[in-house]
Amino acid sequence: MDHEKFMLKALEEAKRGMKGGQMPYAGCIVKGNKIIGLGHNTVHIGEAKGNNDVVAHGEINTIRSACKKMKAKKLHNGLSGLTLYSTCEPCPMCFGACKWSGIKNIIYGISLKELTKIQAGKKIADTKQIKYEKDGIDVFGGVLKKECEALFIKYY
Repeated sequence: MDHEKFMLKALEEAKRGMKGGQMPYAGCIVKGNKIIGLGHNTVHIGEAKGNNDVVAHGEINTIRSACKKMKAKKLHNGLSGLTLYSTCEPCPMCFGACKWSGIKNIIYGISLKELTKIQAGKKIADTKQIKYEKDGIDVFGGVLKKECEALFIKYY
């Protein structure tokens, strides 16, 4: 697979979300060589109206998009064997969603540890909570890291 090609799509989606004031968390889900899901963070949409959604992370919205497009018939493992590209390493909640949906590979740009440095030490999530190898998900980071990092620096 062309990891950079798909990470560029995730970056485009992050920029789209940033235009609406969102944090640059975004992703795409790939089946074979075809994108079947795109999503970006929408946590802050409608916050003034009181209808914000704290679980509307970029990865969650990407999974929702892929499930809808694939018309997943089952909730558990509905995206079995697919690959998620994300601008940032998934937090424990998003990693859990990947596990439950059956995603096999996670490719990310910037790590949570690196994001913590950008945010002047504000820890997003403890990566020790995430046990990739035990959950059967292959994880690879650092794809277009500088480009992803630049978006987070711009936002924060």
